[in-house]
Amino acid sequence: MGRLGDFLEKFYAGVKPFHSVHAVVEHHWRKSPGNSPRRGGIGKEIKTNKRKNVRRELIEIWATMPDSVRVDVTRKVEGTDTTRTDIFDGEQQRRRTCNGDVEVQPVEERRERLDENLPTEYRRHFGPGLIREFFRDLYLEEIGKTEVAGRECIRIRGVPVPGDMLWPHWLSKSADEFKFSADLTRPALLSIHAFLNGKTIEKYEVAEIEYDKPIEASVFTCEPMAGGTVKTAQQIFEQVTLEAAVDRVPFTVLCPAKSVDARWNLQVVHYHFARGKDPEHLTLHFFPSNLTDDKTLWMRLEAGEDDEEHRDLEWEKIRLDGRLFKLSDPGTPSGTRILVFEQDGTHASIYSSGARSDLLDFAVSLEAVS
Repeated sequence: MGRLGDFLEKFYAGVKPFHSVHAVVEHHWRKSPGNSPRRGGIGKEIKTNKRKNVRRELIEIWATMPDSVRVDVTRKVEGTDTTRTDIFDGEQQRRRTCNGDVEVQPVEERRERLDENLPTEYRRHFGPGLIREFFRDLYLEEIGKTEVAGRECIRIRGVPVPGDMLWPHWLSKSADEFKFSADLTRPALLSIHAFLNGKTIEKYEVAEIEYDKPIEASVFTCEPMAGGTVKTAQQIFEQVTLEAAVDRVPFTVLCPAKSVDARWNLQVVHYHFARGKDPEHLTLHFFPSNLTDDKTLWMRLEAGEDDEEHRDLEWEKIRLDGRLFKLSDPGTPSGTRILVFEQDGTHASIYSSGARSDLLDFAVSLEAVS
């Protein structure tokens, strides 16, 4: 059957991979539209020193079966190391944020499998359920052997199948190729490299790993840091009606006129709570009336422009009907264009894989919802 077949059999046989694991993972990625949640990029990247766009973080993982997992994620913010801690113990999920607060929330009972509640940073390397999801959407081939963190591994190349359903928080959605280093004796991925046009855009590399060593119970507890508090985790967003959104936000809600509604149907409206530097905002998601059309379009509305999200993009100014629009176009067939503008005191950002003419037609049709 070969080494690849033997490795895959471990995942599908349902055998428990270990009693405990402790690992340190180095994560590097490019913070740019070239490594965006859409294959082909979102917006046009500013041509600059690409070294400055490389981001790094250190991920430390502890796990004791069946359901105790801790993940610490450390990265530099303005020259200072900051650490976020996530702990799952089967009944509660606790997060110690970078400001020292501990947020507590119950486990989601609606999840079909227990491991779906575990942190993605753990499941990406050691969760058979999630790794099976990866492999379902990739063409796989064995490309040799290697060693990672002192463990013998097989190397696996994966190419996304047409219409793949890989979520961007699992693996890089913009990658057109992946290379994995899979532990020969355990169902685990010890390195994951993502490529676009032959260039590495993201990589996870296990630097240290120990299986089946005792882990103190105290590892799976966390207290607030000095000045921090314990509180119930804040909801990130909720689905609302368009009418409820109008009553809820302090800015004008915009929606296309009926003439454009014939081409785009409003599918869902999400209200996003203010969280950290991200202000409260709305996202409106649309789908084409023509069911054979695979184009996407969604819109973000807020009181002011999100400079952080757009600062790495190159913009083209467009004047239309006496108004100023800014367009960032990746110039690729599969890319997503961004159009930003102000209307009635609201800052709007429209994201679409459609033609720029259709995007501008949509924008000029927007009107205030009363």
